[in-house]
Amino acid sequence: MIMKKDCIKALKKWILRKKILRINKTLAGKTAVVILAAFLAVLNTPLGSYAEELTSINVNTFSNPDSITSLHIGKNVNEISSNSFVNMFNLKEITVSANNRYFSSYDGCLYDKNQKTLLCFPQARNSAYIPDSVVAIGQYALSGVQSDLKKQIETTVAYNSEAGGEENDITTPHLVHTASGLMWDDGHGNIVSVNDGLLLVVAQFVDDNTTSGMRQNEQLKSCYKALIEDVAYNDYFYSPTGDWTKEKALSTITNKSGDAYGMSAAFAYIASSLGYRSRVMVGIITDSEGKSQSTAWVQVEVDGTYYIFDPAMEKNLGYDCYKIPLSSDSNGISRTNSASYTVVF
Repeated sequence: MIMKKDCIKALKKWILRKKILRINKTLAGKTAVVILAAFLAVLNTPLGSYAEELTSINVNTFSNPDSITSLHIGKNVNEISSNSFVNMFNLKEITVSANNRYFSSYDGCLYDKNQKTLLCFPQARNSAYIPDSVVAIGQYALSGVQSDLKKQIETTVAYNSEAGGEENDITTPHLVHTASGLMWDDGHGNIVSVNDGLLLVVAQFVDDNTTSGMRQNEQLKSCYKALIEDVAYNDYFYSPTGDWTKEKALSTITNKSGDAYGMSAAFAYIASSLGYRSRVMVGIITDSEGKSQSTAWVQVEVDGTYYIFDPAMEKNLGYDCYKIPLSSDSNGISRTNSASYTVVF
């Protein structure tokens, strides 16, 4: 295409007026090139920076960062400092090469490759869909984001973290809904049928009280509530001995009747079947008046932290005993552990 001199001069003035960014500088011996085509400028395409040859990005990588409105991260980038984008006040969109092994983008935002952590929500972006898989927010990821939008993002990610993953995202052994019914995922991608024993009984309970559309913690809470509703509570004042957890769990779910030990064992195995690490705790509870009793409760690991779940106490006394922090004396009840029984299938 041949352009007259006056057209070329006009184009140059237009480019300068729009502050089109050109980068051609050496970083760690490699050249970072920002490709800006004149025809894109004429078409008023948003200012974009392309970092195909870079291997790392930090806050000093780009000249005039406040002029950048879109950024493409190439396949070779393997390191991005947490504060890399804090000065990009007009950034609206980040895209990442599908061949990048360390980072990804979704709806204009930057994530780690598995989209577990939000690394940058562009400051000039007004909205974006946050994937259900995102459970953490990186340092400076929300730098410069408008306060109300920032709260919405934080609330969404907090919910994702609380709710846990979808069935197909869980990496520990767990029950999974299939077209053929509930089956067992061994955590390595092998799906096998559930044939007999305690797992079959637990699977039937889970199948009755969950759906494939529920996320992990939604399934856990649904089963917790169902156990309290379905099982009749009866007192048992003597701690069982030996390898009792499976027998107690099986009896409680099958007969729909159980004491604190049975209800705790049942819920621990239910939680384990949903992919959670869980254990039955035996010990002493003491109320605010100093009265003590031997009993059992459950500890379930949620997002790296163990919490107390006590279906028997909630059934018997009506207290909310779902997901109590270990350090809390909820409802004036203190707990002293004397034994722990980890349950697995």
